[in-house]
Amino acid sequence: MSDSFIKNQRILEEDYRVDDLLNLSEAIESFSIQVDSYDTQVILGFVGGFGKGKSTFLYNVKSKRAGSHPKEKWIDFDAWQFPERRDLWEGFILGFAKQLGKFQEVKKVVDGETSSIWFKILKNIHEIPALSAIKFFTSFLKDSPIKRVFQLQELLKQIINKSDFQTFVVVIEDIDRSGDAGVYFLETLKHFLKQEPDLKKKIVTIVPIGSEKFEQNKNSYSKCLDYIEFFENYHIKLDVFIKEVMENDYLNQVDKEIITLFLEYLINNQGLTIRDIKMILRNADGHFKIFQEKGFTPCHLVSIILETSKFIKTPDSTFSYFEDFKRKGVVYRGTLFSRALFAVFKDTAGQKLELDAERDFNIVKVELKKQSSSLWRSTTQSSEEKWYLAGFYFD
Repeated sequence: MSDSFIKNQRILEEDYRVDDLLNLSEAIESFSIQVDSYDTQVILGFVGGFGKGKSTFLYNVKSKRAGSHPKEKWIDFDAWQFPERRDLWEGFILGFAKQLGKFQEVKKVVDGETSSIWFKILKNIHEIPALSAIKFFTSFLKDSPIKRVFQLQELLKQIINKSDFQTFVVVIEDIDRSGDAGVYFLETLKHFLKQEPDLKKKIVTIVPIGSEKFEQNKNSYSKCLDYIEFFENYHIKLDVFIKEVMENDYLNQVDKEIITLFLEYLINNQGLTIRDIKMILRNADGHFKIFQEKGFTPCHLVSIILETSKFIKTPDSTFSYFEDFKRKGVVYRGTLFSRALFAVFKDTAGQKLELDAERDFNIVKVELKKQSSSLWRSTTQSSEEKWYLAGFYFD
């Protein structure tokens, strides 16, 4: 048996480019239909809590549409890399061009090193309204770097119109981390999309925004966005996720049911995110391997449950449950953690893992001696059954 209970570390990495493992297929299908429903240029705010999986969700919408929309191109732009207003536009256009295979040509124009191919493009004056064409063309003849937003927008229009794609879906990540510069960028982008008469392609712009940032700047975002969609991944199912992440040797049917129900409860009832769950599993697996190196026999489920207790604070203090358990020397009755541990000790799940129920028990941490066994039943005579947890989990 492996010393790690994780078989697929890639899924636990901080990368949104993973397949849907959260049973969101219906929501993905619905959002895909929504994208098709727009018949004009739109900017859609996609609002949800940090770490809830907005980017992964959109990645899966993109993947679903890849085979059925050959004339559609998705463009990804990370705004956090560009702190200044003009830098945002320049970075946006260069990123757009790169994903269309036109980076070098466009960069020469932006930097003022105009290549012959772009002279040919820009000389198609019949495609540009007369007055703006004269100003725009003259600025490029001087061979100077682009300095104004309207020049960058004119270049973007040329890139889009010369493309073979009919629809662009543009995802602008982390604009909410760009402060006022991000809002300004969205305002100018909206004006460009709405007021540019010669834009020949359909452009759907999706802007993921953290819920807290949206509430703080609701009025500003309302001016920049045409629509707002709130993303809440309620009633997450983790059975596929757990199956893909954890080693089969550590996943008999009961173990899988216990840990799946426990982690689902954390997301759906305790406010943890899928990002938190990934961190918990990474940390728990790391400690699990350390315990083994020290000669102990840890339980992978107990490791996950106690690692989770570090992420949730007790109702009446600033301590995490883990800190509270460690100080008091007991995983006490009436907590989510004692109920989950009860299911592990009894090796039962299903209806017996009633995380909202009162049925649970006291689990005492052994402080006086080191025990290599991870958990065991009390041998003392008592009217109340007690179960013990090895002290090494709290070292």
